[in-house]
Amino acid sequence: MKINVHAHVFNFRSILTKETILLLKHRLTGLNIPAPFRDVILSYLRTRRRRKTSDLSLDDFYRTIRGLGAFNILVPRPVRNLFDHHLEISSSIEGEQMLMSLLESALVDRGSVSSSSVINIFDWLRIGLMKNINDVTDDLMTHMDDDDVAVLLPMDIIDRKAGKKERSLFLKQLEDTEKQALRYPGRMLPFAMVNPVRNNSFEIFKKSIDSGACVGLKLYPSLGYSIEHSTVQKALKYCNDQSVPVLLHGNDKGFRKSKKDAAFCNPKYWVPVLDELKNLKVCFGHFGGETQDGKETWTKAIIPDDSWAMAILRLMENYPGRVFGDLSFHTDHWEDDTKGENYLSNIQTVLKDDRYKTQVLWGTDFHLLRMASTDRDFTQKFNEMLGATNFNRIANENPVHFLGLPATGKKEEKNISRHVEWLIENKASTVYGTPASWLMEHERVDREAFNSWILSASGSWSINNLVHRSLFQFFWTPQDVPEYLHAGARRSINNQFATVEEKFEAIGMLSLAELTYFSHGPSSPVLDNQKMRGFCKDIMFWFRRKTNAEHIGPQDDNILYSKLQQTAGQSDKRISDIAGIVSGFFRFPVI
Repeated sequence: MKINVHAHVFNFRSILTKETILLLKHRLTGLNIPAPFRDVILSYLRTRRRRKTSDLSLDDFYRTIRGLGAFNILVPRPVRNLFDHHLEISSSIEGEQMLMSLLESALVDRGSVSSSSVINIFDWLRIGLMKNINDVTDDLMTHMDDDDVAVLLPMDIIDRKAGKKERSLFLKQLEDTEKQALRYPGRMLPFAMVNPVRNNSFEIFKKSIDSGACVGLKLYPSLGYSIEHSTVQKALKYCNDQSVPVLLHGNDKGFRKSKKDAAFCNPKYWVPVLDELKNLKVCFGHFGGETQDGKETWTKAIIPDDSWAMAILRLMENYPGRVFGDLSFHTDHWEDDTKGENYLSNIQTVLKDDRYKTQVLWGTDFHLLRMASTDRDFTQKFNEMLGATNFNRIANENPVHFLGLPATGKKEEKNISRHVEWLIENKASTVYGTPASWLMEHERVDREAFNSWILSASGSWSINNLVHRSLFQFFWTPQDVPEYLHAGARRSINNQFATVEEKFEAIGMLSLAELTYFSHGPSSPVLDNQKMRGFCKDIMFWFRRKTNAEHIGPQDDNILYSKLQQTAGQSDKRISDIAGIVSGFFRFPVI
């Protein structure tokens, strides 16, 4: 079980205030995307905020930006003509993918951005423009293994002049975020939030904690408030008394209007709080940041003594077991070998030191991380870099203590007890997958009370499974879909095996590297990626149009499509892994 202590499932329509767009402009500036494209994104969001927020979607994005002057600057005339042609086609995954590919090629051809950077930004947009928070959470699930847990951190972004409509957005966002815990019991752990700009912020927070719907408090001081504000102080005292962990934004980047606002995140302000509130547990998100004021911290040979990162380490030493830091959105060390070596050396030093090693936490910052990487790639890189023992410590052992989850020989804390009762009272029932193992093992839980669809077939591959047999036909005797087996793989299977049963077993064990979208020679990564997307769409077409399979699980095609892409892009996966995914979305009627 991996625990991601830093994730978000809000979409644009749940945070789209005037203040959000202002802060997002700061957030997007400096990213590796052309300024005209950044302006296109912001212009679209401004347009929808003023008119119909309900129209927010990727299809609407493409149709709206076509009328913007910045679009003509960004996209050359020949590509604009193709773009117009595909806009005439009805909205579909295929149509959206083609429009994205056209914009991707236009941006890459400008020579100022890499293909991977464009794909990252588009996928972040895709998630942000999803219709509802259910869909965003389902997308997060595609990046998680079967028993993983994620902490869901909401965002309340308003200014003092915000009207009733803008102020209502967070209330709906919080309600929908809490519902994710009912959809994925024990695997989605919502936090509540306090923002002193909202007059009744403490009462909203307290209600979510008292009910058991939320298990922690999120703070974002760089939105423009000090933790010394009376509302924040009241909330922190309540957290101290009720065993509620706190996670705050802890670097000088992110959502901020100025350096002055960012300074509210400075760890120094927490010394008197921690001195007074002896039971309070606090996590500094992003661990002070890989950079501060534009200067390297974690990626220097030695972490600077005057950095927030070092200040957090000193707090860990002075308040053992109570101060934590998470490594979410730490990607700067990928930029060059020297940064990577320095970062690894610093992290290893911290994880060897008894003063700190139990207080480092794992987090990704989904879906904001998608601007730079997928959650799965980010996780895999850290796992490989740190090694199994250290990664298990920061992704399992340490967050269990921070969150107050039950552990060997230790009962859960009050915040988790309330949450378990809330799940029982509200008849939580997982959408697909299984409830978290920690919850299923809880003494208050009746295992039969949690009905679930099993998303993964745990890699099993059985000729008695009708979905698996149909997938075998997709590869071995394709009709109305391309040939995805390399000719060499087909010859090898034919030469080695005589019966259909033997060939079926061989196909299940076949590496995805043997499929045609993985090039066995010189090729374009962009072209290979497009072929891989086509493969995923063809599997969906096969089960929807060429079989009589029934659709089960989440009804949003984007969830299945995203899940397939996550696995199909990994050459070391097998066809049986694809079968495990498809089995969670389709079944054949019993005759």
